[in-house]
Amino acid sequence: MSIEKKETLPEIIAAEFESIRDDEEARAIYVRVLGLGLVAGLRSMTPFTLLDWTKERDPEPKNGLEELLASPATRVVTSFLATGEIVGDKLPMTPSRTEPAPLIGRLGIGALTGLLLSRRYGKSLWLGAALGAAGAGVGTFAGYNVRSWLTKNTFLPDPVVALLEDGLALGLGYLAVKE
Repeated sequence: MSIEKKETLPEIIAAEFESIRDDEEARAIYVRVLGLGLVAGLRSMTPFTLLDWTKERDPEPKNGLEELLASPATRVVTSFLATGEIVGDKLPMTPSRTEPAPLIGRLGIGALTGLLLSRRYGKSLWLGAALGAAGAGVGTFAGYNVRSWLTKNTFLPDPVVALLEDGLALGLGYLAVKE
C-alpha cells in the first residue's frame, strides 16, 4: 500500500512556471492575466466588467456559479458597479484603496479575474489566480502612490488625475481581454 504525496499549491504553481518556459503563447496569456490584476488594483470592478463584455470567448458554463456569471443580468450588474466605482472614487469620503478592507477586496478580485481569464484560455487556474492577485497588489500601491505624487507635485487636481487613472485602467484592461 503506497501513499501518494499530494502537491502543495506552491509546487503546482512552480511546475506551471516551469512548463511555460518555452511556451510563448502561455507567457503572453499570463502577462495579460497580470495586467488584468493590475487593473483590479486601479479600479476593482473594471476587470469584471471587461470580462463580462467579452464573455462570448469563455468556455461553456459547467456549474451554477459559472451560469450565473454568464447570465445577461451579470453584465448589467458589473457595468453598474464599475460606473459607481468610477464616480465614487472621486468623492472625498471614499476610503483609501490601501486600507486593509479595500486592499483585501482588490487582491481577491484580482485573483478571481485572473482565474477567469486563465480559464478562458485553458491555462492554470492557480497560476492565473496568483498572478491576478499579485497584479492587483502592484496596481493598488502603484496607483495610490502615483496619483498622490501627481496631485502633490503638479498643477493637476485630484479629480483630473483620477480621470487619467480611469482611462489607464480601461485601456490596460481592454488590452488584457481583447483577442
